[in-house]
Amino acid sequence: IVLGSISASDYGIIRGPVKSTMAPATPTPIAIELHNLGHEFLEGKPVLKGVSSEIKAGTHAVINGQNGSGKSTLGKILTGQ
Repeated sequence: IVLGSISASDYGIIRGPVKSTMAPATPTPIAIELHNLGHEFLEGKPVLKGVSSEIKAGTHAVINGQNGSGKSTLGKILTGQ
């Protein structure tokens, strides 16, 4: 999972029509989509803050981090617990 994003402005602006000789890619459905997810057990003490990611169907994702960083909490949110 990659958290964060890159905008088109990071690479400059393309002006005018763009032609491609490549066939359009077959879209892969997104199985899980997170946008700015946050969670706190005690008010003002976030366990998760600003988590955003997409996990496409048929792929694997690894969630790692230090003890207490919110891995289990994220897992519980994703499984509806």
